[in-house]
Amino acid sequence: MKKLFPLALIIVVLALVSCSGDTPSPDGGIVNPGGGGTSSSYQLFKELYSEEAAADEGVSIITERLLAQEIVPESMAEYEATEQVIYDEYYATTGNLDDQLEAGTITDVEYYEGLQKARLLWQEKLMRLDMEWQQRDVWEGFSMIARIANRSDWARAFRIVVWDGDIYTDEGVVYSSQTVTLPPESDDVYTFRIATGGRYLESFFMGVDLI
Repeated sequence: MKKLFPLALIIVVLALVSCSGDTPSPDGGIVNPGGGGTSSSYQLFKELYSEEAAADEGVSIITERLLAQEIVPESMAEYEATEQVIYDEYYATTGNLDDQLEAGTITDVEYYEGLQKARLLWQEKLMRLDMEWQQRDVWEGFSMIARIANRSDWARAFRIVVWDGDIYTDEGVVYSSQTVTLPPESDDVYTFRIATGGRYLESFFMGVDLI
């Protein structure tokens, strides 16, 4: 099975907010780690979640690996069945061209012209399938594996926060991962899961939330 719809990561903005108890979203609500998201402007998100503030507190992401979102298991069979129809149509067309070429009913030029048209139509159908499914609320959250250093001498609660929206209208939604505890004077690898309420995030900005 090919990897589905790799995410387009526009920019990574590491950030920090120091607080206690529940973590407020940029607009004063509560960032929902369950995937529902919280409305927020990008400007407020950028102001509250800054890489410099995190570094000042001694916490930084050394390196990270972002894994693409996947379709939820209960919908995967439907997706693969639709995808298989597209592949079957393509192979049927190219097989028919092979047969005609072997039988001498078409020329070499007609054969390769037919192959080119078949490939274009095949790729167009796959792209339309991707576009259709990206509109559905059938997506798992995505995962991020990160090596994080906490150079301070006290433990810190930490989570990944992302902003998805339209940067031109300054409107979007904030999602967050589960919270992990960074031991004092530590340097370790953590796996974060960011739920998105079933939504597919094509592009987004990322920050960190430090408590």
